[in-house]
Amino acid sequence: MTESYWEYLVRITDGASGVAISRAAQVDAGNISRWKSGKTRPSAEAVVKIARVWKRPPVEALVAAGYLTANEAGGTVEIAQSIADLGDDELLTEIRKRMEARHGVEATQESNAPGEEDQDQKSGLDQAQDAAGDLAAGLFSDQPLEVDRQRK
Repeated sequence: MTESYWEYLVRITDGASGVAISRAAQVDAGNISRWKSGKTRPSAEAVVKIARVWKRPPVEALVAAGYLTANEAGGTVEIAQSIADLGDDELLTEIRKRMEARHGVEATQESNAPGEEDQDQKSGLDQAQDAAGDLAAGLFSDQPLEVDRQRK
């Protein structure tokens, strides 16, 4: 089942109130109330404005609002998931990806000869703690979590 635009809006804003969304995106609060009740549909302009405020791709928002289909948008449209929606394996994959990007884990492990140790390279435990800190910081940031999972 696909989510409604209101459900999408609640998800991308982490449950912000209609008033908070209205203020942040400079959209009339009455309109937001009517979208929630299903009485009206947001204009494409409002959809794009809100997407940009919450750093979401406008095309993603237009698909969520029903203005475009994924095919019309040029193929598969990836709608990033909330971290709360990730399964354990997906979360671990994201942590591993961040560790590799931040510390060059794979490249360093492959370049050291057996028995050699890179003095500048952090231990695996230190890397895991750093990645967990990054992940925790991501929970409280406005930046979307990038995942490999696609949703149609």
